[in-house]
Parts: sequence; structure tokens; C-alpha cells
Amino acid sequence: MEVTFALSFLVVISGTFLPLLAVVYQERLTVEEEVKALEALEAETYHYLTGTAGQKRDPSIRREDTGGGLIKFCSQWTGVNGRDYEKCLYAAR
Repeated sequence: MEVTFALSFLVVISGTFLPLLAVVYQERLTVEEEVKALEALEAETYHYLTGTAGQKRDPSIRREDTGGGLIKFCSQWTGVNGRDYEKCLYAAR
């Protein structure tokens, strides 16, 4: 009787926490993706400001002229968690 109760308790606990751990893991991977995107945006902005933008451009980053001397660098992606993200940085020369 105790073994059956322990096994059923283990199944219930596993069934509860494993999906939660999967969601937490996906969110952690999404945060890592966001950090990588922001690092790439920062590098692209830095290369633009220093005048070395022609070397190795990241194809996932788009550049827009917003007027008034501002350039907008944006990156869009779909995260591991299935949500769409967009991060932008502005640079003025």
C-alpha cells in the first residue's frame, strides 16, 4: 500500500513540475537569445559610429534612417518560447 501511494505521489509531483521546468528552460533560452541580439545590435551601432560598418554586417539587423541625423538599428526574431521580439538601438553621428 505504501509503495503504491509513494509511486502515485511521485507521478503527480513529476507531472506537475516537469512542464513548469520546461517553460522555465524555454524562457531562459529566450533571455540568452535576447542578450545575443542586443550584443549584435551594440556591435553594429559601434561599427557605424566608428566608421567601420562595411566589414562584416549582421544580416539579421536592419538599418533605418529616422531623420534628424538618427539611425535606427533593429533586430527581429521569434524566440524559443514562440513569441516575436524586436529590439532597437539609435545612433547619432
